[in-house]
Amino acid sequence: MGASLKSELRKLFSVRSTYILLGLALVYMAFYDFFIVGFRANAKHHGDFFVNYHSHYYIFSEVARSGGISPPILFCSIVAVLLMAHEYRYNTIMYTLTASNSRSKTLLAKFLAVTGFAILFALFVEILSPSLAVLGMHVHHLSTTGQVFFYKQFFVRVLFYSWAYSTIGLLLAIFFRNLVAAIAALFLLPVAIEPLISLLLTTNQQQYLPFNAMTAVIDNGILQPGANQLSALRSALVVIVYLVVFWLIAWFSFLKRDAN
Repeated sequence: MGASLKSELRKLFSVRSTYILLGLALVYMAFYDFFIVGFRANAKHHGDFFVNYHSHYYIFSEVARSGGISPPILFCSIVAVLLMAHEYRYNTIMYTLTASNSRSKTLLAKFLAVTGFAILFALFVEILSPSLAVLGMHVHHLSTTGQVFFYKQFFVRVLFYSWAYSTIGLLLAIFFRNLVAAIAALFLLPVAIEPLISLLLTTNQQQYLPFNAMTAVIDNGILQPGANQLSALRSALVVIVYLVVFWLIAWFSFLKRDAN
């Protein structure tokens, strides 16, 4: 198991795409957190919670919401897709399976590698995002009142969101076994397919859709009461149920489809 995990980590950190995607995430955070939230804080800003940058909660309300967190985490999920999809694209999957005495161990190694990377990526985002916002305000010589930042709440939610999104990316790569199809599904599911399904459901039922629940983990109850909404904890449990079910299907599929 240790050898398989080391092999997967080596694959993860020895390809250029991982660092390119990290760079793209950094570019996004520089634009959003440094420039929009920090440097242009005194401009007319339409945040979800507060528009006044003199608010005690300004940085937290802008940095900790899904609009600021989701795009960089998406790049992390694409890294997870590539870890599996590259195996099929370059026809190395059989070498990977042959090198291990258990296909389950191979899949577990990929899952653990993605989990570890998602946690590191989440810490990268959690530390850098508020720091860039503060730096942007400092560069523009903007002074504001003392900021209240709920670090524990922010860190736990972003860690879960990063892990869940990344494991979904890995799942899609296992199901499709094609790089383009998996990435297309990763983009289309939350912005096209799930909204269409939402049209068939009531408002309360929509909260139980996977990507809606993931967004709720970040947004619900941070600075708003969240009336008639699932709490962040219950939304996380909904996401976990989806992941457990689909990972069991993916495990069975990986064993059977790659058995020859």
